[in-house]
Amino acid sequence: MTGEQIRARCKSWRECEYCAWVYGRAVERLFGQVKRLCAFVVFTMPAELGDWRNKAHISAQAIAVRRLRERLFRRYARRFAMVWTREHNTHGEGPGRLHLNLLWDKDWVDQRWLSKTAEECGFGRIVYISRVTQEGRLASGEGKGRRVDGYATKCLRYTSKELSSQSDWPKGTRRWGASRAARTQMRRPERNPDWYFSLDEEPKGFLPCDFGRYRSLTPDEMRARGIPCVCANWIACCCGAWKDAGMPRGRGKPVNHALQELLDRASADRAPPAN
Repeated sequence: MTGEQIRARCKSWRECEYCAWVYGRAVERLFGQVKRLCAFVVFTMPAELGDWRNKAHISAQAIAVRRLRERLFRRYARRFAMVWTREHNTHGEGPGRLHLNLLWDKDWVDQRWLSKTAEECGFGRIVYISRVTQEGRLASGEGKGRRVDGYATKCLRYTSKELSSQSDWPKGTRRWGASRAARTQMRRPERNPDWYFSLDEEPKGFLPCDFGRYRSLTPDEMRARGIPCVCANWIACCCGAWKDAGMPRGRGKPVNHALQELLDRASADRAPPAN
């Protein structure tokens, strides 16, 4: 109607650069809703378990994350609100190493204890950790000064990074996740009410947000408009107005004429005798 053209999304983050970028931005907005993220931590898998194309190595990383959450709960007596993304580092030679970018809401964790615990849980011993400023930016490291939610989700916004295709991830791989405490703070955007889609002919005089004409009327609205039958859709008319209006009984669905005839006879048999 307006002539505006919007590109349809294929939602393939493996092959489509546009959809991968949209997907990464959507996750970034979800991460930005989590309050009090105080630390950015990177856990690298050991060399023998660092192939992101191997599904067994992905499973080993998932087990390590669960173990780490339990160790943190035992030590600090509370569940951290945390979000994470999977990434493979392609700097230097070789195919890269599988690692985990993680954000949590604990302001201080002893790095020596964390390094030892990470190795016991299944990660590599080397753990990188950076403080997050009150403005939500990294305080140190390679991404110093960058928004932490954008830096943590950068791996979700591209289909290729330094000739390393994201299509190499095994099918069914979860590339990001969040704890229950973090998910309770995430709210997905509501659908835009200004859009109307139909495979039929375009509506006449349609205005944005004017959906009243495309829904079923309530009995009160039907009475106000002077419609004799006020029975709900998909329910057989029981008010008797269908005879006067000449409309089939059972509005909104095909009429079974054989069944209709039986109903008419039953109604005539139950009718009170005329005085």
